[in-house]
Amino acid sequence: MANDAMITLTFTPKDVDLLQADDLGALFGDAPCQLISSKITWQDELEQKFIITEENANALIAKINEFNDAIDSVEILLENWNLAGQNNLGANLESAPLFSAPELEMRSLTGSDSPAETLHVQYEMEIDGSVFHFSKIVGTGWQTILEAAHLDVTTVDDVEAKPAVTVDDADFSDLGSGSAQSNDSSESTDISMLYDLKLDVVVELGRTQKLVQDILQLGRGAIVELDKLAGDPVEIYVNGKRLALGEVVVVDDHFGVRITQLVRRSERVHSLGDS
Repeated sequence: MANDAMITLTFTPKDVDLLQADDLGALFGDAPCQLISSKITWQDELEQKFIITEENANALIAKINEFNDAIDSVEILLENWNLAGQNNLGANLESAPLFSAPELEMRSLTGSDSPAETLHVQYEMEIDGSVFHFSKIVGTGWQTILEAAHLDVTTVDDVEAKPAVTVDDADFSDLGSGSAQSNDSSESTDISMLYDLKLDVVVELGRTQKLVQDILQLGRGAIVELDKLAGDPVEIYVNGKRLALGEVVVVDDHFGVRITQLVRRSERVHSLGDS
Protein backbone atom coordinates (compact mmCIF):
# COMPACT_ATOMS: atom_id res chain seq x y z
CA MET A 1 0.00 0.00 0.00
CA ALA A 2 1.43 3.36 -1.01
CA ASN A 3 2.04 5.71 1.87
CA ASP A 4 3.09 9.32 1.37
CA ALA A 5 3.66 9.99 5.09
CA MET A 6 6.94 11.43 6.29
CA ILE A 7 8.26 10.00 9.56
CA THR A 8 10.61 11.84 11.89
CA LEU A 9 12.75 9.55 14.04
CA THR A 10 14.90 11.20 16.69
CA PHE A 11 18.05 9.31 17.77
CA THR A 12 19.46 10.64 21.03
CA PRO A 13 22.73 9.28 22.48
CA LYS A 14 22.15 8.93 26.23
CA ASP A 15 25.45 7.43 27.39
CA VAL A 16 28.80 6.20 26.06
CA ASP A 17 31.52 4.32 27.89
CA LEU A 18 33.88 1.40 27.53
CA LEU A 19 31.82 -1.79 27.50
CA GLN A 20 31.98 -3.77 30.72
CA ALA A 21 31.33 -7.52 30.89
CA ASP A 22 28.02 -7.22 32.77
CA ASP A 23 26.62 -4.11 31.04
CA LEU A 24 24.52 -5.92 28.43
CA GLY A 25 23.29 -8.51 30.91
CA ALA A 26 22.03 -5.75 33.19
CA LEU A 27 20.15 -4.11 30.33
CA PHE A 28 18.76 -7.10 28.40
CA GLY A 29 19.01 -10.11 30.73
CA ASP A 30 17.95 -13.33 29.01
CA ALA A 31 15.34 -11.66 26.79
CA PRO A 32 15.35 -12.61 23.09
CA CYS A 33 17.06 -9.81 21.16
CA GLN A 34 17.58 -8.65 17.61
CA LEU A 35 21.29 -8.08 16.92
CA ILE A 36 22.00 -6.15 13.72
CA SER A 37 25.68 -6.17 12.72
CA SER A 38 27.53 -4.31 9.98
CA LYS A 39 31.15 -3.50 9.22
CA ILE A 40 32.62 -0.01 8.86
CA THR A 41 35.72 0.32 6.67
CA TRP A 42 37.83 3.47 6.97
CA GLN A 43 41.59 3.04 7.24
CA ASP A 44 40.86 -0.07 9.33
CA GLU A 45 37.79 -2.27 9.58
CA LEU A 46 35.61 -2.29 12.67
CA GLU A 47 32.30 -3.92 13.48
CA GLN A 48 29.25 -2.23 14.92
CA LYS A 49 26.36 -4.11 16.44
CA PHE A 50 22.98 -2.68 17.42
CA ILE A 51 20.99 -4.53 20.06
CA ILE A 52 17.28 -4.20 20.82
CA THR A 53 14.93 -6.63 22.52
CA GLU A 54 12.70 -8.54 20.12
CA GLU A 55 9.63 -7.21 21.93
CA ASN A 56 10.86 -3.63 21.61
CA ALA A 57 11.77 -4.16 17.93
CA ASN A 58 8.30 -5.48 17.09
CA ALA A 59 6.67 -2.56 18.91
CA LEU A 60 8.93 -0.10 17.04
CA ILE A 61 8.07 -1.47 13.59
CA ALA A 62 4.37 -1.56 14.47
CA LYS A 63 4.61 2.11 15.45
CA ILE A 64 6.40 3.05 12.23
CA ASN A 65 3.83 1.15 10.16
CA GLU A 66 1.11 3.43 11.52
CA PHE A 67 2.66 6.07 9.23
CA ASN A 68 4.62 4.18 6.57
CA ASP A 69 4.66 0.46 5.78
CA ALA A 70 7.76 0.66 3.55
CA ILE A 71 9.99 0.04 6.60
CA ASP A 72 9.06 -3.44 7.73
CA SER A 73 12.08 -4.41 9.87
CA VAL A 74 14.65 -2.84 12.19
CA GLU A 75 17.27 -4.13 9.74
CA ILE A 76 16.06 -1.86 6.92
CA LEU A 77 15.72 1.04 9.36
CA LEU A 78 19.38 0.74 10.33
CA GLU A 79 20.37 0.26 6.68
CA ASN A 80 18.91 3.72 6.03
CA TRP A 81 20.73 5.07 9.09
CA ASN A 82 24.03 3.61 7.84
CA LEU A 83 23.50 5.26 4.45
CA ALA A 84 22.82 8.62 6.10
CA GLY A 85 25.89 8.21 8.33
CA GLN A 86 28.10 7.27 5.38
CA ASN A 87 27.11 10.41 3.48
CA ASN A 88 27.28 12.74 6.47
CA LEU A 89 30.76 11.53 7.40
CA GLY A 90 31.88 11.54 3.76
CA ALA A 91 31.05 15.23 3.52
CA ASN A 92 33.78 15.97 6.09
CA LEU A 93 36.39 13.34 5.16
CA GLU A 94 38.58 12.86 2.09
CA SER A 95 37.10 9.38 1.71
CA ALA A 96 33.79 8.29 3.19
CA PRO A 97 33.64 5.27 5.50
CA LEU A 98 31.98 2.28 3.85
CA PHE A 99 29.15 0.54 5.70
CA SER A 100 28.35 -3.05 4.80
CA ALA A 101 24.78 -4.32 4.58
CA PRO A 102 23.33 -5.12 8.02
CA GLU A 103 23.06 -8.77 9.07
CA LEU A 104 20.34 -9.79 11.51
CA GLU A 105 20.50 -12.37 14.30
CA MET A 106 17.67 -13.19 16.72
CA ARG A 107 18.80 -14.75 20.01
CA SER A 108 19.61 -14.11 23.64
CA LEU A 109 22.93 -12.43 24.44
CA THR A 110 26.06 -14.39 25.33
CA GLY A 111 29.45 -13.50 26.79
CA SER A 112 30.92 -13.14 23.29
CA ASP A 113 28.70 -10.08 22.75
CA SER A 114 30.82 -8.11 25.25
CA PRO A 115 34.28 -7.93 23.60
CA ALA A 116 37.05 -5.96 25.29
CA GLU A 117 38.13 -2.50 24.08
CA THR A 118 34.77 -1.57 22.58
CA LEU A 119 32.48 1.38 23.13
CA HIS A 120 28.96 0.96 24.45
CA VAL A 121 26.64 3.72 23.17
CA GLN A 122 23.08 3.78 24.50
CA TYR A 123 20.48 5.46 22.31
CA GLU A 124 16.88 6.49 22.73
CA MET A 125 14.76 6.57 19.56
CA GLU A 126 11.58 8.62 19.72
CA ILE A 127 8.72 8.48 17.24
CA ASP A 128 5.42 10.21 17.80
CA GLY A 129 5.97 10.36 21.56
CA SER A 130 6.96 6.68 21.94
CA VAL A 131 10.52 5.96 23.11
CA PHE A 132 12.55 2.84 22.25
CA HIS A 133 15.97 1.85 23.60
CA PHE A 134 18.98 0.63 21.60
CA SER A 135 22.51 -0.33 22.53
CA LYS A 136 25.34 0.04 20.01
CA ILE A 137 28.60 -1.90 20.43
CA VAL A 138 31.43 -0.56 18.27
CA GLY A 139 35.22 -0.56 18.25
CA THR A 140 37.02 2.46 19.71
CA GLY A 141 38.07 3.34 16.15
CA TRP A 142 34.56 4.77 15.74
CA GLN A 143 35.56 7.68 17.95
CA THR A 144 38.59 8.28 15.71
CA ILE A 145 36.33 8.50 12.63
CA LEU A 146 34.03 11.01 14.31
CA GLU A 147 36.92 13.17 15.47
CA ALA A 148 38.47 13.13 11.97
CA ALA A 149 35.11 14.32 10.59
CA HIS A 150 35.13 17.20 13.12
CA LEU A 151 31.92 16.04 14.76
CA ASP A 152 31.00 16.78 18.36
CA VAL A 153 32.21 13.64 20.10
CA THR A 154 32.71 12.87 23.76
CA THR A 155 35.72 10.97 25.04
CA VAL A 156 35.16 8.13 27.45
CA ASP A 157 36.58 10.22 30.29
CA ASP A 158 34.02 13.04 30.12
CA VAL A 159 30.87 11.09 29.32
CA GLU A 160 28.73 12.93 31.87
CA ALA A 161 29.82 16.39 30.77
CA LYS A 162 28.02 16.57 27.40
CA PRO A 163 26.13 14.40 24.86
CA ALA A 164 28.20 11.75 23.11
CA VAL A 165 27.45 12.64 19.49
CA THR A 166 25.29 15.22 17.79
CA VAL A 167 22.83 13.23 15.64
CA ASP A 168 20.36 14.88 13.26
CA ASP A 169 16.78 13.71 13.04
CA ALA A 170 16.33 11.02 10.39
CA ASP A 171 13.46 11.40 7.93
CA PHE A 172 12.22 8.33 6.03
CA SER A 173 9.55 8.33 3.36
CA ASP A 174 8.03 5.60 1.22
CA LEU A 175 10.00 4.89 -1.98
CA GLY A 176 6.78 5.30 -3.90
CA SER A 177 6.26 8.85 -2.68
CA GLY A 178 6.96 11.49 -5.26
CA SER A 179 6.22 14.53 -3.09
CA ALA A 180 6.29 13.41 0.52
CA GLN A 181 5.84 16.20 3.03
CA SER A 182 6.08 16.51 6.77
CA ASN A 183 3.19 17.68 8.93
CA ASP A 184 4.63 21.18 8.70
CA SER A 185 4.37 22.02 5.00
CA SER A 186 6.90 24.83 5.40
CA GLU A 187 9.67 22.34 6.14
CA SER A 188 11.30 20.08 3.54
CA THR A 189 13.98 17.41 3.69
CA ASP A 190 17.32 18.35 2.11
CA ILE A 191 18.68 15.27 0.33
CA SER A 192 20.97 17.19 -2.02
CA MET A 193 23.99 15.32 -0.59
CA LEU A 194 22.66 12.17 -2.29
CA TYR A 195 22.19 13.65 -5.76
CA ASP A 196 25.67 12.71 -7.03
CA LEU A 197 25.45 9.05 -6.00
CA LYS A 198 25.38 6.69 -8.98
CA LEU A 199 23.47 3.42 -8.81
CA ASP A 200 23.40 0.60 -11.36
CA VAL A 201 19.88 -0.08 -12.62
CA VAL A 202 19.35 -3.39 -14.45
CA VAL A 203 16.13 -4.52 -16.09
CA GLU A 204 15.95 -8.30 -16.45
CA LEU A 205 13.75 -9.74 -19.19
CA GLY A 206 14.31 -13.29 -18.03
CA ARG A 207 16.82 -16.08 -17.41
CA THR A 208 17.64 -19.54 -18.67
CA GLN A 209 20.26 -22.26 -18.25
CA LYS A 210 21.98 -24.10 -21.07
CA LEU A 211 24.71 -26.66 -21.43
CA VAL A 212 28.12 -25.50 -22.63
CA GLN A 213 27.71 -27.52 -25.83
CA ASP A 214 24.43 -25.70 -26.53
CA ILE A 215 26.06 -22.31 -25.91
CA LEU A 216 28.84 -23.13 -28.38
CA GLN A 217 26.26 -23.91 -31.07
CA LEU A 218 24.61 -20.47 -30.83
CA GLY A 219 25.01 -18.27 -33.87
CA ARG A 220 23.45 -15.36 -35.69
CA GLY A 221 19.68 -15.82 -35.84
CA ALA A 222 19.55 -18.36 -32.98
CA ILE A 223 16.70 -17.90 -30.52
CA VAL A 224 17.27 -18.24 -26.77
CA GLU A 225 14.02 -18.96 -24.93
CA LEU A 226 13.76 -17.34 -21.50
CA ASP A 227 11.79 -18.44 -18.44
CA LYS A 228 9.36 -15.50 -18.78
CA LEU A 229 6.03 -15.69 -20.59
CA ALA A 230 4.95 -12.97 -23.00
CA GLY A 231 3.28 -10.23 -20.99
CA ASP A 232 4.98 -11.13 -17.69
CA PRO A 233 6.40 -8.14 -15.79
CA VAL A 234 10.13 -7.56 -16.03
CA GLU A 235 12.25 -7.30 -12.87
CA ILE A 236 14.16 -4.13 -11.96
CA TYR A 237 17.34 -4.38 -9.89
CA VAL A 238 19.18 -1.46 -8.26
CA ASN A 239 22.76 -2.24 -7.23
CA GLY A 240 21.96 -5.94 -7.44
CA LYS A 241 18.84 -5.75 -5.24
CA ARG A 242 15.40 -6.52 -6.64
CA LEU A 243 13.47 -3.27 -6.26
CA ALA A 244 10.43 -3.34 -8.50
CA LEU A 245 8.42 -4.92 -11.31
CA GLY A 246 7.58 -3.15 -14.54
CA GLU A 247 6.56 -3.34 -18.18
CA VAL A 248 8.62 -2.56 -21.26
CA VAL A 249 7.69 0.60 -23.18
CA VAL A 250 9.15 2.53 -26.12
CA VAL A 251 10.02 6.18 -25.58
CA ASP A 252 11.27 8.16 -28.59
CA ASP A 253 12.75 5.08 -30.31
CA HIS A 254 14.38 3.93 -27.07
CA PHE A 255 13.34 1.04 -24.89
CA GLY A 256 12.24 1.96 -21.38
CA VAL A 257 10.45 0.36 -18.45
CA ARG A 258 7.38 1.61 -16.62
CA ILE A 259 7.38 0.70 -12.92
CA THR A 260 4.14 -1.02 -11.99
CA GLN A 261 4.92 -2.37 -8.52
CA LEU A 262 7.52 -1.75 -5.81
CA VAL A 263 8.75 -4.88 -4.08
CA ARG A 264 8.76 -4.76 -0.29
CA ARG A 265 11.90 -5.82 1.53
CA SER A 266 10.26 -8.92 3.03
CA GLU A 267 9.31 -10.07 -0.48
CA ARG A 268 12.84 -9.36 -1.78
CA VAL A 269 14.30 -11.63 0.92
CA HIS A 270 11.77 -14.36 0.08
CA SER A 271 12.58 -14.06 -3.62
CA LEU A 272 16.23 -15.00 -3.01
CA GLY A 273 15.15 -18.62 -2.94
CA ASP A 274 13.71 -18.28 -6.44
CA SER A 275 16.92 -16.99 -8.02
